[in-house]
Amino acid sequence: MNKESTPRCQRHAYRRHLLLACLLVECGPPLRSTPQLETSSPLDCSGTSYFVDSEAGDDLYSGMVAETDPGRTDGPFRTIDAAYRRAQPGDCIFVKEGVYRETVTLSKQASESRPIVLQAFPGDEGRAVISGAERIQNWTRCESRSSCGGNPHWQQIFFANVDFEVKQLFQGSSLLVPSRFPDEGWLYPASVSPIDPCVVFVDPTLGKGNGYFTRSTCHIKTKLWHMDHIPVDAYVAEDARITLVSPTQNEISPSFGYYLTNIVGEINEQGEWAYDRLQHRLYLWPLGGCPENVEASLREYGITTNRNCSYHVIRGFSVERTIVGIQLYRANHMTVTGNMIDRSYDSGIMDYRSIDSAIVDNVVRYSNSTGISDDRLSSDDLIEGNHVYATGAEHPGDDLVNGVGEAIVLKGVRARCIHNRVERSSYNGVSVAWGDTAGREIAYNYVTESCLSLSDGAGIYTGNYSNSEEPDHYHHNIVCDVSGYLGGSARYAQPCSQSPALCRGEGHGIYLDERGNNRVFERNTVINCGASGVVFHWVQDSSLIDNVVYGNRLCQILFSGGSNSLTFLRDNDAEGNLLVATAASQSTFRLELGYYDVDIGVSDRNSFYHPQSDRHLAICQYGSTGLVCAPYSLHDWRNLTGQERASTDLSPAVEPTLNLRDPVIFINPSTDVLIIELDSRTYFDFKGNIAQGTVSLDPFESIVLFPSASAIGLVSE
Repeated sequence: MNKESTPRCQRHAYRRHLLLACLLVECGPPLRSTPQLETSSPLDCSGTSYFVDSEAGDDLYSGMVAETDPGRTDGPFRTIDAAYRRAQPGDCIFVKEGVYRETVTLSKQASESRPIVLQAFPGDEGRAVISGAERIQNWTRCESRSSCGGNPHWQQIFFANVDFEVKQLFQGSSLLVPSRFPDEGWLYPASVSPIDPCVVFVDPTLGKGNGYFTRSTCHIKTKLWHMDHIPVDAYVAEDARITLVSPTQNEISPSFGYYLTNIVGEINEQGEWAYDRLQHRLYLWPLGGCPENVEASLREYGITTNRNCSYHVIRGFSVERTIVGIQLYRANHMTVTGNMIDRSYDSGIMDYRSIDSAIVDNVVRYSNSTGISDDRLSSDDLIEGNHVYATGAEHPGDDLVNGVGEAIVLKGVRARCIHNRVERSSYNGVSVAWGDTAGREIAYNYVTESCLSLSDGAGIYTGNYSNSEEPDHYHHNIVCDVSGYLGGSARYAQPCSQSPALCRGEGHGIYLDERGNNRVFERNTVINCGASGVVFHWVQDSSLIDNVVYGNRLCQILFSGGSNSLTFLRDNDAEGNLLVATAASQSTFRLELGYYDVDIGVSDRNSFYHPQSDRHLAICQYGSTGLVCAPYSLHDWRNLTGQERASTDLSPAVEPTLNLRDPVIFINPSTDVLIIELDSRTYFDFKGNIAQGTVSLDPFESIVLFPSASAIGLVSE
């Protein structure tokens, strides 16, 4: 499906065959509740050292003394901004533990040999907190139901006058949630305005009084892969009509659902809130019954830059409760390292039109729209060693409250995205820019549990035609357990209401989409995704080389071609791949075609395995009744296509004497060599090599083994 040309307007259990591998490595070590940031270097600085202390400091001090003394009138600054105003190239600013409620704006030009360094005081990493939130005080308890939006729980609800729009609210360490209608699940438009199909729809099931939903926020799906978050301009009860403030990206349809948030009358339990945009009034049913220690995100940025800022190092901070955590705006040669970015309403770290940024070894948690992103006009960025967790969603079916829910978005020329761990995202785990390839390298990343709120996406996603001869190279990535959440689609409403497992669908491991070309995918591992392991959709001149694709629900590799010359499959190579189906319903290799004269380039030297059938390759043809699939054996496939002459099929139905059953996959999503302890059985790999006792795996490699005592016909190489 064409995402560019379309009109614009409970965690599940692993299957048994994957259980051993996930027990050994747990698909990577669990996220630490308190990230351990690396300790800063000692206090050595080529220039002047300045110190900041939010508790004991004073901006009238010189800032050159780390501690205050009752007998002295000097000491550290109180704010980071005061220290930065004094700093020159080569100087360092050391920030002590504390909460700094300010936006730090960097504007100076330094040099490679004399950078300006801002960092947490050694030992205070992660405890020097730059907060985008402000305390909300002067609360008043609601006096009546009518003064509280008609809410029947009005006696439990407080309000405060707030002169900025509240987007995130916290009480203590807890993120509070806006009220929701319905409390769970989805509503579906009954009809859509033919005049304004991206603005107006009707739903008679709403059943509330005139204006009840006005100024609420409508979260509405318009495609499996897209959701808009738009305020309601008007709700007219007489004809159950909702009018949005601005158009949705695609036309509204009864096929896709919506829900509403931020409604005063729908606050119905502790921890829920709503902001009345007309009265500038915040309503809250507080935790514990008392609105103490309540904060709202106010500041747009924790740290940002002005144009042409250069050669700064930002290290060891905790940046939290902002709209955007750290923004590099048209800055050059900046380093952001060892920081913790938490609860950004929009983006964690955003690189906008900057050159040679290094975003390294940061932890980015609970951003809504993107975790880390670089802009299309950025260049030579390095995004390395970061841990991006729960972007837009933490569990299958979680509400996506803002933005796109993509963990890493890569657009810049010659960008490198390496050694990152990407866990849990509403949509794509790593999304690489549409359009021209640009010599980007996406390698040694571990991506797991993507597409928790949206569908028709992937752990690693890219696409669109490129005019560039400089390819993008994707290698040594491990992609695991991409769900593809189908909730909010009327087609899947019933199964989704029955079970989270039945709501798992169109999630792919690696997805090359919409005439994508000039991409190379090499030595990646894709495991246990809701649809295909690797999909090439309308793709030409791209390569799949030496990948391991294992246990994906629909098929391991899917090639999909359209019915016109722009969407034909042409000159794509699939060589040396290991395709392992682990259930009877899975295919290994699948073609979906809207035409007959197909050219898929070269497909050879692949290894196939299916637990039951010898007919596990499929050709599916689009016709008047939909998609009709015909299964083929490898032998028949060779005769039909002329491909796979040097490929092998070690399925039990093809080679019964080998008795290869119950495959197990082991992965190493780390930068160290992993030694895996096997049980007492003898194991064989696909080439007949014997494994006993232990197996050694290089970084970001995988191996599929069969416990067997009868693999007689296999020959070691």
